[in-house]
Amino acid sequence: MTQKELQEYRKIMRNAESIEYQIQKLQSQINKVTAIVNDMPRGGKSTDKSELICKLIDLQEQYKTEYSTAAEKLKTIETAIAQLSDPQEQAVLRYKYILGLNENKICQKMHFEKTKIYEIHKTALKNLQKNKNAE
Repeated sequence: MTQKELQEYRKIMRNAESIEYQIQKLQSQINKVTAIVNDMPRGGKSTDKSELICKLIDLQEQYKTEYSTAAEKLKTIETAIAQLSDPQEQAVLRYKYILGLNENKICQKMHFEKTKIYEIHKTALKNLQKNKNAE
C-alpha cells in the first residue's frame, strides 16, 4: 500500500462530508419552501419543491456511493495497517490517514516529538510497501 492509496481514503471522506453538507442544506431549503396560494403574480423566480426533492435524491445516491467506496477503502487500509508489527506505526497511520489528524495532534496523542512521528511514519510507509511487495 502506498501513501497515495492511504490519502485516497481522506479524499473520499472529504467528498462524502461535502455531499452530506449539501444534503442538509437542501433539506433545510425544502423545509422553507411553502406554497402560497393566491392569484397574485409573484416576483422573482420561484423554487419548485419537486425539483429540490429530485436534487436531494440525487445527492443522497451520490452520498451512498461515496460512503460505500470509503468503507471498502477503509477495509483495505485497516487490513494493511494490521499487518504492521509495530503498534506505533499502526497508530501513526491510523491517526493520520483514517482519522485525518495533523502531526501536532498525533504528537499530543502519542507523547512524541514531531521528528519521532516523522520517523515512525516514514518507516511505516516503507513497511507497508514491503508487505505489499511480499504478497
